[in-house]
Amino acid sequence: MVAGRIVPSLLAMAMLAAGCGGGGRTPGGAAEPVCAAPLTQVAEPTVRPADVLRVTADHLVDACYDLGEGLVAEPLDDQAVIWRQGAAEIELAVVDAEPPSGRVEVAVSVPADAAPGAATITVGRGTAAEVTVTP
Repeated sequence: MVAGRIVPSLLAMAMLAAGCGGGGRTPGGAAEPVCAAPLTQVAEPTVRPADVLRVTADHLVDACYDLGEGLVAEPLDDQAVIWRQGAAEIELAVVDAEPPSGRVEVAVSVPADAAPGAATITVGRGTAAEVTVTP
């Protein structure tokens, strides 16, 4: 029985230690949004070798201030746009996130030697966007 109470408590403590709570309150009492994880997205999930692909990423910032700290996170610079397919890992571009949201928009070329099948694209520490390469 005790273990059932410890796990939720440890989870809550881990979330607070990471700086991401369940939403904070501003000094005026309004709720603030919960920090979002960095997210990479592609305009078209099906591509061919050498296609130009529009990639976006959001929330590429240096910290999470969602507990009413009154601070603003800084956007990250020098974020690599990485293509991964099989054992291959190719840097397609290096970009700077825009203030204040940490958003990136970039057009990159799918590697000319990309093989048919699954691949991913990641901007910085964002989650990977999945694409399918067709012949």
